[in-house]
Amino acid sequence: MFSLLALLLGAGSALGATGVSAPGILDSRAPVIQIAYPAGSEVFRSSTPETLLFTIDEQSWAVPPAAITLWFLVEGSPPDQVSITPDPNGSYQYVWEVPTLPGYSDIEARIRVSATDGLGWTASAYSDWFTVLDDVSPVPGAALAERLGPVHPNPFNPRTTISFSLAGADEINLAVFDVQGHRVATLARGSFSAGEHQVPWDGTTDRGNKAASGAYFALLSIGGPTGNHHLVTRLTLVK
Repeated sequence: MFSLLALLLGAGSALGATGVSAPGILDSRAPVIQIAYPAGSEVFRSSTPETLLFTIDEQSWAVPPAAITLWFLVEGSPPDQVSITPDPNGSYQYVWEVPTLPGYSDIEARIRVSATDGLGWTASAYSDWFTVLDDVSPVPGAALAERLGPVHPNPFNPRTTISFSLAGADEINLAVFDVQGHRVATLARGSFSAGEHQVPWDGTTDRGNKAASGAYFALLSIGGPTGNHHLVTRLTLVK
């Protein structure tokens, strides 16, 4: 039987749910990094700005990030890197001016994020590969894939927008749950076409109340009333 709470808790550990030790106890857990955009299979145009999105959960008790590096791994070009200023909220945006590479018209690229917390624990995460085109080649049709996110802004107050995509037309149910697994709000349900979709949430519960500040999970169920499979991402409401 599908356990919603188990899914949410498991997703929390994978997607950055905070786990802390008691004060005075050294934490041996490395940061948890999630790259929301690019998610893979995107087509970027050279000499065009793209906003990269990722989150970092330090997982250490009251210890701020020590170092964050964003790497650009582009076919035919040596690796490039920038240092990112740590954000206490753990949510990052970086505007990347996609490079122009003479002699190349269709290349593959991906990004890497590495982070070291104040206790010296280090972790890295890679995005999936995406395509970079020159400024004259036509953009091919992007391959459709099932994806939940990015959520922007995140953290948010009082509104945010949850993006998702479907590989084909399907029945979906998109809902928000608290960390105990209780349903807070149903945002979308029914038949949706293939492609990209965006659903707003204003922090209001199904009962018409304002949700309390804290961590929540958006759960996208795809494939009928009970869902054949599920995608989860984390939200943070701040006030």
